[in-house]
Amino acid sequence: MVKSKKVFSRVEIASNRNIPGSELMLLSFFEPSIALSAVAGQFVEIGVPGCILPKPFSIRNTHRFGLVDVMYEVVGKGTETLANMSEGAEITVLGPLGNGFIHQNESDVYLVGGGTGIAPILFLAETLDQSSHVSLFIGARSNRFLPELSLLPAHTKIATDDGSEGYHGNVIDLMRERLLPQAHVFACGPKPMLKSLWNLVKNWNNEIQFSLEAYMGCGIGACLGCQIETTGGQKHICTDGPVFYAKEVIDAL
Repeated sequence: MVKSKKVFSRVEIASNRNIPGSELMLLSFFEPSIALSAVAGQFVEIGVPGCILPKPFSIRNTHRFGLVDVMYEVVGKGTETLANMSEGAEITVLGPLGNGFIHQNESDVYLVGGGTGIAPILFLAETLDQSSHVSLFIGARSNRFLPELSLLPAHTKIATDDGSEGYHGNVIDLMRERLLPQAHVFACGPKPMLKSLWNLVKNWNNEIQFSLEAYMGCGIGACLGCQIETTGGQKHICTDGPVFYAKEVIDAL
């Protein structure tokens, strides 16, 4: 998988806003070293005031002029504190961390994202060669947990559990109903989604890569909080992943 040299920085928040019509947040900060080296699938650890341990966030996007975007949901004290921080407030950032997706601009690609796992999948979608034939599938509990629909690629297919946007059901059922031909698969989302996806595509001969979600207290393999068993022995999601070849980790899901 793909790694980049990590940096530790104290940075100011450039923007921190609700995504319109959504309960998701989009945070941006200026850190050129991360922006110029990060690849889709990697993450950053953000130190939030009042929290003992930093919080891991997938990188949503990077910009040539040095901005880094992360998309997140408010789920606890740490993210609630972060959501209330304004432009100019200071945070600490360590990254880019972990391994990103390996892609070689394959001709037929399925990108699958669920929940906040949508973020690295959208990042990957924006890095693929325009000549690739990409089908993008994203799933969420409801339309309140989707990114800005106007900014999604035209080929995006959406599933929501409550039917408030797109297909009424989960994203893997949406894929199954479309009777998809074989293609390369890159995915990030909750464990049940990845397990269901694996059952759908496990007999395909093409490349299948999963980005696993876990609470990563340190991001550098020291706390052992994200250790999993793989076909290659015990590994850490934060340093050996979060992107793995699916056949390595399916028993850990």
